[in-house]
Amino acid sequence: MVDGVLKNAKDEKGHVIYRIVKDKKIDDVWKIPCLQPASKEWTGFPTQKHHDLLKRIIQLGSNEGDLIADFFCGSGTTLLAADKLNRRWIGSDVSEYSIYLTRKRLHNYRKGEKNQLKENTPVEIYTHLDEKKTNLISSGFFEKDLKIKRK
Repeated sequence: MVDGVLKNAKDEKGHVIYRIVKDKKIDDVWKIPCLQPASKEWTGFPTQKHHDLLKRIIQLGSNEGDLIADFFCGSGTTLLAADKLNRRWIGSDVSEYSIYLTRKRLHNYRKGEKNQLKENTPVEIYTHLDEKKTNLISSGFFEKDLKIKRK
């Protein structure tokens, strides 16, 4: 395909038949930038992916309203991308910091000026409660504003 014109075949008189194509075949090399430490999206997680990569994967594998699950959500980039694409999502992680950071990123996104409708949608946290976790939840840890120190 060159400039949106696809050469299909020849007709019975030997003339080449062309078809105008506006969509592009998916490439096997995706041009998605690396996440830079200076980026405001950077959270410090060593395995954090660029949100454009996760948005592309979610768009390829789901439709609006579908459920996206990330059971090792880390910094929450997958859940944030799913939320931006109007997918339902569920995420979990064993790290309390990951849960805090994911919730904080979703909350900040939802209260942005472009997203007034989603601001009131609840983000719920469920956990198996033992005494240590009960004390942590009631301590106000998830409401604190943590700062990420960059090296």
